[in-house]
Amino acid sequence: VDFSGTPATNLRWVDEANYLQSRRAGRGTEWLKVEAVSGRTSTLFDASRMEDALAALPGVSRETAADSARDGGMIFNSSRTAALVTIDDDLYFYDFAADRAARLTSTAGTEEEATFSPSGQRVAFVRGNDLHTVDVAGRQERALTRDGSSYLLNGKLDWLYQEEIY
Repeated sequence: VDFSGTPATNLRWVDEANYLQSRRAGRGTEWLKVEAVSGRTSTLFDASRMEDALAALPGVSRETAADSARDGGMIFNSSRTAALVTIDDDLYFYDFAADRAARLTSTAGTEEEATFSPSGQRVAFVRGNDLHTVDVAGRQERALTRDGSSYLLNGKLDWLYQEEIY
């Protein structure tokens, strides 16, 4: 029990009884599912299986797969059964139960602000200041906007001074 008075930060609830916690482990991050009442922990997914699945994809080295499977910036779906990782400016999907990895994007440019849809069936992201979605199952990408520029940032927040509003 931690009696230091420092509460856990950035808690993300998995369900009504469990929350997600990350901790440094080896040369990366380990994701834990913590039972709130008892404090018992279990790993959210097997990082070595994710590493193997990613490394089996064309163009992904074993070292890159290992780093990605232990990435602290991993993006999870709402049910915490799958994750997104970025490898060489492209998005990759990994399903924990099916132990299946897939490359979702392969277009030039960096995918930013990636997030799962509430159903987990699509992923939204920003590329070149335009909004895009990609279907997780079929990997079909669709641009939602086409007018993004250095002045028009679709899907991204920018700094605005109060006096600019008034």
